[in-house]
Amino acid sequence: MSARSGRTHNKDAKTAKTTDAEVLYQKLGDRWFAFTLVDGEVFVAPVPEEMIETVRREQQNNGA
Repeated sequence: MSARSGRTHNKDAKTAKTTDAEVLYQKLGDRWFAFTLVDGEVFVAPVPEEMIETVRREQQNNGA
C-alpha cells in the first residue's frame, strides 16, 4: 500500500517536501501505527481510531 507521507518540516528549511512512500500499517496491542521509510529515515506515527473506523466503513460499503 502506498500513501503520501505528507510534508516534512525543518525549522531552518525554506521549503517543504512531499514524497510518495510505501506505508506499513501494524496493530500493536490495541493501537494501530503507520511505518514508512523516507530517504533512509524511519517514520512512525499512531493512526487515530477515527481513521480506522472510516476505513472499516468504506470496506463494508464496497463489499471488501
